[in-house]
Amino acid sequence: MAEPGQRQNLAGRLAQSFYQSKITVLIMVAIALFGALAILVTPRLYNPEIVVPAAEIFIMRPGSDSEEIHHLVIRPLEALMASLPGVHHTYGYAVNDMGMVTVEFQVGANEEKSLLEVYNQLSRNMDKMPPGTAQPLVKSIGINDVPIMSLTLSSSQLTPLALRQVGVRLMDQLQSVPDVANAEVIGGSPLAINVWLNPAKLSSVGLSLENIQQALKGSNVILPGGNLVRNNQEVPLRINGAIGSARGVGDLIIGSHDGQPIFLKDVARVEEGAAENNIATSDTAGRANRIGVPAGTTMPAVTITLAKRPGANAVTVADAIKAKVDRLERETLPEGVHVSITRDYGARADDAVSALFEHLSIAVGVVAVILMIFLGWREAGIVILTVPLTLGAVLGIGWLLGQTINRITLFALILSLGLLVDGGIVVIENIHRHLHGCGKDGFARCIITASNEIGNPTNIATLAVILAFVPMAFVTGMMGPFMLPIPIFVPIAMIASVLLAYTVVPWGAYRFLRRKAAKQVGSEEGAHEPRPDALQRGYIRVFKPLLKSPGRRNIFFIVVIALLLLAMLMPMWQFIRPQGMNGPLSALGVNLKMIPEGNVSDFMIQVDTPAGTALDETGRVTEAVSNVLSQNRLGQRRPLDLHDTRQGHLLSAPALHLQIESTNSQYAVSESLRGRLEWLCSLTTTNFTGASIAT
Repeated sequence: MAEPGQRQNLAGRLAQSFYQSKITVLIMVAIALFGALAILVTPRLYNPEIVVPAAEIFIMRPGSDSEEIHHLVIRPLEALMASLPGVHHTYGYAVNDMGMVTVEFQVGANEEKSLLEVYNQLSRNMDKMPPGTAQPLVKSIGINDVPIMSLTLSSSQLTPLALRQVGVRLMDQLQSVPDVANAEVIGGSPLAINVWLNPAKLSSVGLSLENIQQALKGSNVILPGGNLVRNNQEVPLRINGAIGSARGVGDLIIGSHDGQPIFLKDVARVEEGAAENNIATSDTAGRANRIGVPAGTTMPAVTITLAKRPGANAVTVADAIKAKVDRLERETLPEGVHVSITRDYGARADDAVSALFEHLSIAVGVVAVILMIFLGWREAGIVILTVPLTLGAVLGIGWLLGQTINRITLFALILSLGLLVDGGIVVIENIHRHLHGCGKDGFARCIITASNEIGNPTNIATLAVILAFVPMAFVTGMMGPFMLPIPIFVPIAMIASVLLAYTVVPWGAYRFLRRKAAKQVGSEEGAHEPRPDALQRGYIRVFKPLLKSPGRRNIFFIVVIALLLLAMLMPMWQFIRPQGMNGPLSALGVNLKMIPEGNVSDFMIQVDTPAGTALDETGRVTEAVSNVLSQNRLGQRRPLDLHDTRQGHLLSAPALHLQIESTNSQYAVSESLRGRLEWLCSLTTTNFTGASIAT
């Protein structure tokens, strides 16, 4: 009970209800199990999932140049899409025969509703499209379209055509992995039937290219042919005119001349082979390659990209993909085909989350050591008991709210860790102070009184901290949903920590401090006042002279203010850099960032060649860059492994995307390659005119 005449507040009532109740143990076990379940089932991601609905609208108008497409199709379509509610921006471009409009909605808008509005707007205004415009194609764009894993298949024994067929078969197998969504094979050569026309023979028989196209289109059809009734049974008919081989294409009759049929093979060479492609991929082995080939060896390659379903755990999906790839590599892949994981979002997310959990554990341990030094091991153990329970409650509630475990979530928990123990420390310290005057039979009364004394101030302090974080929930734009876990998790953690401080701490004090209280009572019998402990004596020894001497007090204040100003100047010192803002920090400088940079072990290098450059010429630049970088070695540590992608874009120059992988940190790789990249830039100005390199 509280002291006579003292009204009980929330803290006193909770302490009185739970300090010796068996339900307290059940609540602690339930919270622990709830938190453990949340850790197991909550999806782990590297960053929070941000919903930014967008759609791409493709419009074909054969025979129109880019100016016509721009003025007749793209500009009116941009205006129509911009009139939709919730549209943030529209982007459009036009080339000969086609154009594209990208519609971007506000962050956090409903994805299904936004896409439906795009379809409705197109349907209502199709009559305004100029004649000759084909039906628009709409493709949605979302965060889950970004692949979480990329697999590169390379081989020196297979052609790009055969390697792509292997990649397609492997992709079909991997799409059966649970929670795998979109999958795509990039690179290689698709299988096609190529028709090489002879202009001289075509003119001799009086046929044109349009006649050939119409003949091929009319012959390669599968149509329903109605029904036949026989013996009171209806038999469906189907016209199967699909062409399945190069021989069948060559035997097509495309016309007649002098009463004789003309076959396609008479005017053209028909053969089965690789289709034309504007994307080429290759794998250049570095010193760190796992297949035992010399550094600089370049092999044809294809890349399989795999995305996950919304809300799925990136870690479990990536692990399931890797397990199936290992099995298929042993059982079904042809000999000489090597599989490399060139992107593993699941492993990155798992590493980031595991590292933050490790830092969280270290922070809890540091708090425990500090509490042991200043309060004692029993008091420290009671306070530390509330920390995992608070984290378990927070993670469990976050799971129910649809949150994920990501680096922002754990950043919020680490941020609030110092605040989580405040309530418990205040309660246990006040209980510890009351132990001196409990008497033989007043231990329970001391626990309730001590909890009740600090209840209202602790509640007000907790509310003040919560109000400091709540405004972050109203941040707009991309940063709003990205940082949303902080205003969600910090207030929940603060409320949970205070409630546990009012329930678990009195319960722990009643069970584990009873003997210490009895010793205090025995040692105080016959004594007028308790003897101060070492911490109290040290505090008095420091502050007593400051209270008595104004001079010493003023010097103390000046030193504290000077140290505070110096600490405030350290972040400002980051703007004083001898080598410019992109150079290294000056001595004693502190870099200010909202969240730390991701120190990943791979990065991209992009080489742009002039518009119109052939893909083979871009490949020559690719090979030159790869050969230089493949010889790089970072001291005696693991060197690099390279994966190249050459792609010819519609509107820009063909480009090289070179992914560099190393077990060393990104910063070490960047510093080691700086000189080589500068040399490559000078090389491109002499040998590869117009090419530019960017990382």
